[in-house]
Amino acid sequence: MMDPSDMANALCVLVRYCEEVHNEDVGWDAIEERFSASVYPPILLKVVKTNFLKKDDGEALFLFALDALVVAFARHLFARQGGGQWDTFPEWSVSDFSTVWESFVPASVLESVHFRSTEGTEHFLRLTHGYIVSVGGHASRVNNSRIVFAPKEFLPFSVPNRLKVLFDIKPDNWPASSLKAYMDPFITATHPFGQVVARYTRELNVPGEPVVYSALV
Repeated sequence: MMDPSDMANALCVLVRYCEEVHNEDVGWDAIEERFSASVYPPILLKVVKTNFLKKDDGEALFLFALDALVVAFARHLFARQGGGQWDTFPEWSVSDFSTVWESFVPASVLESVHFRSTEGTEHFLRLTHGYIVSVGGHASRVNNSRIVFAPKEFLPFSVPNRLKVLFDIKPDNWPASSLKAYMDPFITATHPFGQVVARYTRELNVPGEPVVYSALV
């Protein structure tokens, strides 16, 4: 895996370039021409092209997928905080993380993803489903909570073991959308999300409220 700091810093430069040229339609060819091997090695640009360009079904910023940018920047900040060690899942208060976030990300990213309101923080959490978990605090006051960086690729590849780790991180109820992002590798046409987690969780379905899941005790 490419160093999170190198990737995040390169993405900052590429996004700021798009900001400077003031062109929502700037293409990848222009990026490659501007940042050829004399600036970045070809492998880095290849990784960016493969993993960070916008998709048809997601939010975009210039030619980039906003969720991929946000995860990359968050990964870098958590790695920097923890000295690059991933033996445990690093944790940060939302208020402290937001201060560092605002000092690092490009202006256009900050305009799209900020922590100045509960809605802004919830937007960040939606974009980072499968990577960041909000723990503690009340659901209506998410800015008072903490966030844990728990990338899905670092979790066990079995349903019961993965769920155990997730409920250890967040013993509270899990919104269906947050939990589903971590269970996607196990979901198929014949094994939908509800069926995958049914043996290990309890579904709480209150009329007018989002569906949540708790661990079976």
